This record gives sequence, structure tokens and C-alpha cells, in this order.
Amino acid sequence: MVMVGHAYYPALQGKAPAPATLSPLMVESLLRGKIAFEGIILTDDLEMGAIDQQQDPVAVVLQALEAGSDLVMYCKDWDRVEKAHAGLRRALAKGSLSRRRVEASLRRIFRVKEDLKAGTALPEFDADRFQQVCSALKSLETPPA
Repeated sequence: MVMVGHAYYPALQGKAPAPATLSPLMVESLLRGKIAFEGIILTDDLEMGAIDQQQDPVAVVLQALEAGSDLVMYCKDWDRVEKAHAGLRRALAKGSLSRRRVEASLRRIFRVKEDLKAGTALPEFDADRFQQVCSALKSLETPPA
């Protein structure tokens, strides 16, 4: 499992500032594509200052899911949690949130739950895989202008 923070990485994301949490380029392209991360991707708290708090919670959650996150967090305001949940149910019913997209996240979540039940949730540290990830990230660095 990995948590994506709300940082903005101009060298990777371009000039339009946006939190990494809501960026398909960062979540789907980088984590899922370039690094080939197959685990659960979790957002940081969507009530933090880097996220526009004037936005509808449903819109924010949909952005996070469209970016590629599997789990989203609202940590302070229960009303936002309820609004986001109701909005996601509506989006799924209307088809504006893909059932296929939700099922992909559920498969990852259920896989971890099964691993926890089986007692195999914490694999040995894989130094080779860690080096592969570091190399993939290093190849994304752009030289200073």
C-alpha cells in the first residue's frame, strides 16, 4: 500500500500546479505504469490545505479515483464523508463512475484482506524491487534548466 501526498512536482507534472493525489499523471502513469505498482493506492486526507476545500467533496473524490487511487480519506468532517459516499453511489448508478474502475480497486483491497487473513500481508523486503523503483524514479528526473 502507498499513500500519495498532495505535493506538486513541476518537473513531473508540468506548469499547472495540482496536488499529486488528483493527478492521473502521478498516480496512474507513474505509480501504476512506470513503477508497475500493483498494490493499493490511498490518498492523503482530502481535507488538507492543498486541496481546494470549496470544491464539492464528490468532485474531489471522483478526481482522486479517476487519477487511480483505490481508497480516499476525509479525516475530519463526517458530513463530507457522507456526501462523498452518496455521490459515489449516484455516479456508479449513472455510469459516470465506471463499474470496471471500482472493481479493479476492490480486487486490490480484497487481495490485501485475504493476505491479512492468511498471515502473509508483510512480505520480506525486496531490495532488488526497491532498486528498480529508485531507478525508475531517477530516470524521470530532469536536469536543472
